[in-house]
Amino acid sequence: RHLGSGKTSEYSKLRLDARDVSPTSSVPYEFSATVPGGGTVDVKGTFGPLAEQSERTPMNATVTVRGFDIAATGFSDPGSPLKGLVDVDADAKSDGTRTDVDAKLIGKQMCLAVGCTPSATPIGIDVKANYLLADRVAKLTSGLLKFGNSSANLSGTVDLKGAKPQVDARIESSSLAVSDVESVLPALGIVLPPGARLEGGTASVHATPTGP
Repeated sequence: RHLGSGKTSEYSKLRLDARDVSPTSSVPYEFSATVPGGGTVDVKGTFGPLAEQSERTPMNATVTVRGFDIAATGFSDPGSPLKGLVDVDADAKSDGTRTDVDAKLIGKQMCLAVGCTPSATPIGIDVKANYLLADRVAKLTSGLLKFGNSSANLSGTVDLKGAKPQVDARIESSSLAVSDVESVLPALGIVLPPGARLEGGTASVHATPTGP
């Protein structure tokens, strides 16, 4: 079911293999699926022993996602301009109370604002985060926002207590190549006048994205 709406999407070719299944031991598993839009998800890892509250069951996972269509899969709110195809390589480990994640994401054809044109430049995020089940808040312990040959530091939190995740983030850099900045402006809905170019020099950014 899509976030914030009654629309549903179909996931196909679901496959789950688990070996030596026991509620009192660690169980190795593999999962794969084809997602709406033709992307794929592959997960390998272990889970168990089972806890009385399923979300407190220890687990680890290596996740590989290719061609995840944000809009087609219902990952974003129906009114959100967020669109694009995302590849993910991530490792996650949970002891039942805390989950640690180390992930690399690359977004292609990204749209991030109303009136945008899909970016021709991939936008990458490298992030390490932890999530405390008792608080239901994910904290970014380190992160990089990358585009072209430039990068910016990314930090903040994602609050998962409500119906929609709430982001409180900070993006900071003092040495972005202006040509790299220009390459992602269309994704932000910023269009330069015909024939205009931004060339040479560096730019700084200090931004605080907040909201659902």
